[in-house]
Amino acid sequence: MPAFIGLGCFPVPCLIHLFTSPLSLTTIPVDILELIVHYVSAREPMGPPRGLIALSSTCRTLYYSLSIHNNTPVYGDCFRLNFDITAPLRRFRTASDVDASRTGSSGLAAELRARFAALHYMRAVVNAQNIFKFSGQDTLLHLWTIYFMCIESDSKNHRYLFRYGHMQAYAKLCLDQYLFQSLDTISLLPDTMDRTLMMWISWFSTSWGTFAVTHWNTSN
Repeated sequence: MPAFIGLGCFPVPCLIHLFTSPLSLTTIPVDILELIVHYVSAREPMGPPRGLIALSSTCRTLYYSLSIHNNTPVYGDCFRLNFDITAPLRRFRTASDVDASRTGSSGLAAELRARFAALHYMRAVVNAQNIFKFSGQDTLLHLWTIYFMCIESDSKNHRYLFRYGHMQAYAKLCLDQYLFQSLDTISLLPDTMDRTLMMWISWFSTSWGTFAVTHWNTSN
């Protein structure tokens, strides 16, 4: 058991189990395992929850206890550690039925996967220097995720988008390879949803866009 986890945070039944049973990752209570995941995730560098992935890959017992299908709260906790939560709570506060599905543990767990998929999408596009690396359907799905990360950023989303997702380099590729590719022709570019989202994301990648969204979120 890591020394930084205090015994005072455990309920009595957990303490009894802790001192009367052989210590093993496969036999400790799930709530203690979740605490271990929380502290490991809090100390990890920027990126997917590597500690959680490593623990769940150890054996079938831990995989069952920590899989996203059986333990959404631990993934919801990872979301809160990595991304901003205040803006989504404000957005869904007037609809209790939506709030439960979007800001509860299951909704946050699904959003965690979607956000890291979108971030990996940006990184892959930048590494390949090719905005057409992914299908149009996949691109549009990731663009929506990136857009909402932009408008719901209080600070954490911003750091992930720029430092981990390379958003400035990604936005430049959008402009060079997709948005401005037909400027030398007489016809205008088609007004499509992916172009609209790319234009917004390109603006959010500038200092003006970052300041505007951060100022709006902190003042509401």
